[in-house]
Amino acid sequence: IVSAGVSLREEDLPTDEDRRKYREFWTKMNNELDAYSVKKWIASELIALHKSRGDTIYFVTKRIYTGSEKLTELLRREFALPADSPAVIFTSRQPKTKAFREIRAQVSYGDSDGDIRDSIQAGARAIRVLRSPASVNHEATHNGRFGEEVLENSEND
Repeated sequence: IVSAGVSLREEDLPTDEDRRKYREFWTKMNNELDAYSVKKWIASELIALHKSRGDTIYFVTKRIYTGSEKLTELLRREFALPADSPAVIFTSRQPKTKAFREIRAQVSYGDSDGDIRDSIQAGARAIRVLRSPASVNHEATHNGRFGEEVLENSEND
């Protein structure tokens, strides 16, 4: 079983069949499965705030890029972003620090310790959004551990 929240890498898998299934999962994840995701109210609020300020909004994910994705299109539609807004940046299970530096991120929101750590290492203001209790990612989080701001009550959909 592969989960979007697990940091398993393709090269760590023992067989060609395992690697094929891994690729198949990520292709489905990037092109089909997001249709079943629930948009969090806090995401809508934060994106509306940044749009009102004229900020450029980037989405950075540690997902594996498999050559195609519909996540960019879905996010543009769900959050009424312009058609020419930046495409989602896939780091393929690598830390997000390099991507944050390349886009010169000033503010970064995340729910995982890795998101917060990568943001701080890139020099961005890290803000913790609490993970939904319905999330399939059960990796432990340590809210506030890195001195980041924490958006209280942001865990609910």
